[in-house]
Amino acid sequence: EAHWVAFAMIPLSVLIYNFCVLNQKSFKTIIYVGIISIVLISLGRVLIVLDLPIKTEFHTQHENYYVSIEKFAKGKKVLFVNSYQNASKYSFYTQKKSFSINTIDYRKNQYDLWNFEDEIKNNKVLLIGDKSSSFSDTLKLKSGAYITYKEINKFHLIGNLKANIKSPIRSIYKNQTAAIKLSINNPYYYDLNFSKESKGYQIAILLRKNKINTIVPLTLKTPQKLRAKTNNTIDAAFNLHSISEGKYTLSLVIKDKYLSYREISKKYTLEVRNVKQDVK
Repeated sequence: EAHWVAFAMIPLSVLIYNFCVLNQKSFKTIIYVGIISIVLISLGRVLIVLDLPIKTEFHTQHENYYVSIEKFAKGKKVLFVNSYQNASKYSFYTQKKSFSINTIDYRKNQYDLWNFEDEIKNNKVLLIGDKSSSFSDTLKLKSGAYITYKEINKFHLIGNLKANIKSPIRSIYKNQTAAIKLSINNPYYYDLNFSKESKGYQIAILLRKNKINTIVPLTLKTPQKLRAKTNNTIDAAFNLHSISEGKYTLSLVIKDKYLSYREISKKYTLEVRNVKQDVK
């Protein structure tokens, strides 16, 4: 993103000035380059505000798209799945706060850093899905665009869970079942239940290699609940019989019944080895 390095313009200006002082012959060249740059930048800023048929992610949806979503939300908090662009533009056009819920299918951004959970707590929520979402509800807006969505009366966020593996495993054979002990801090005022009967939250291992994600289910032993305002210890086990050998990064992920997995731990390294042979 261009604005990431925008702050470099200040020291760059100082360096160019000092260069011109020491190299008078280069001064005219720099002036010409500067004039051309100013003209191009000014032209670009004019083009941005014009309603041109430009096919970029920033021109895909316009004001009426976000205003239509606002009217459909009827006062609910609007959360976009995996789109900081849509969340930002919704806030800009409607002057109402919106946020992005980011899963492992999307890169982290400012919404992973902002603690907006107090603004969502105990509020009705309208989740606007992306291609990774499995929402079955669809709506055609007045703009002609379709959205997939989910209305939730009480949405529990889980982004502030912090997990780690006690005595992490560095290598494992494909035919081994590994036992691990998890430490998961639940800072919320509500419990999170992992039992099959609840059909709620699921915790798993994320293996990543060559930018490919693989989810490995965890078999949880008791307790199968993360108690509120508590650091919980959970015994779990997993096996990698269907995983190809090689070196992976490993982290813990969690999902609820609405969204895909989200990362809640740091990354560990794990080497998967070929099947261990019995020694005769």
